[in-house]
Amino acid sequence: MILKAINTFIFKTRQYKYFNYLFIFLSLIATRVVYAGESSEVDLSKTPFEIVESTPKGKIVNPFDPANPEDAKSGHTVFMETSCNGCHGGTGGGGMGPPLSNKRWVYGNDTDTLFRLITLGSQELQKRGYTRKARENVRAPMPSQASGAIVIESLTTERILRIITWIQSLHIDK
Repeated sequence: MILKAINTFIFKTRQYKYFNYLFIFLSLIATRVVYAGESSEVDLSKTPFEIVESTPKGKIVNPFDPANPEDAKSGHTVFMETSCNGCHGGTGGGGMGPPLSNKRWVYGNDTDTLFRLITLGSQELQKRGYTRKARENVRAPMPSQASGAIVIESLTTERILRIITWIQSLHIDK
């Protein structure tokens, strides 16, 4: 409706110079909208700690697709290789750590929050302003996994994102 009115004004009144102004104005708005919603492309060559420190909160995105069965399977393989199943169970059903397969997310289900939780651990995540959204029966806080202190040192940025892909795949309606 608005575009029709603009079209009528510009072309029937032959005010073509306004078309240029309108085009520039709409381009600026479109650029603002895209920029405001833009997320950071993850540099897989950086360490998990470098990603956390250099990426604004809410901007870590996962290049892998939880709806893609190969991506999900790859993530489950990494989950098992790095012994995440020791606390969360082999199918993510829980154990000493909270279940990953239910609908209760302790801190949130977005890639950014999960990446920071795995990298930093729950205590450091809380120090950085994250709060619990839900409670689970757990026996200990989530330790920092990317430090190599608990899990093997090869828990790279890519491997963390693959694990997150598998976790998120558990919540896709199939």
